[in-house]
Amino acid sequence: MSKQALLIGSLFLLTVASCWLLRGSAQTFERTYDWTVEIETEEVKNFLDYPGSNMKPMVRARVSYYEGADKGTQSVRYEDLWYRRCDVVGCRRYHTLGLRKGEQIAIRVRHKSSQPSAAETCAVANAVVRLLLDSYLNHNMVSAVLIPADTFSSVAQELHHQNFFPAGPDTPDQPVYASIILHLFSEPPGQEQVMHYAGTTEH
Repeated sequence: MSKQALLIGSLFLLTVASCWLLRGSAQTFERTYDWTVEIETEEVKNFLDYPGSNMKPMVRARVSYYEGADKGTQSVRYEDLWYRRCDVVGCRRYHTLGLRKGEQIAIRVRHKSSQPSAAETCAVANAVVRLLLDSYLNHNMVSAVLIPADTFSSVAQELHHQNFFPAGPDTPDQPVYASIILHLFSEPPGQEQVMHYAGTTEH
């Protein structure tokens, strides 16, 4: 079993009894958070592209973080994740996750290209789960995942491979108990999805 699967399993056991979600309309959910962790994806052209290479296409996911919602504040480069198609093949860590413990974060997804590839959307899904684990280990809660509207559906679909699945129909004022919950929102607004974790991951 992979280290990632073990960590998610631990998170499941530690939070299953206490984590709950009160379903409701998007208008009742306040997008308040103290930090933003940003993932920027790019398919790196001509990198490791030689005859017989099986290391293409390569996608780099650059991860940084900054306080609040405005990137105008000082941004800290956290890590670069490298993907071959949908498989993570490398990580270069530049800094610790220097967020204050107990504060909430949002994960914001950006694509360097105006037409991101399918390899980028599956890299995003994997990177989101990794950052969810990093945040948990640092005692932070992920309150929202903000995704460009153009790739919102694709990223939500790719999260299925990380064993996250859409929540069922809303029942007003009915609490739903789940171990791990992701709140997905599009940018600009218009799409949203609540995802529940359902078990060990494939990657």
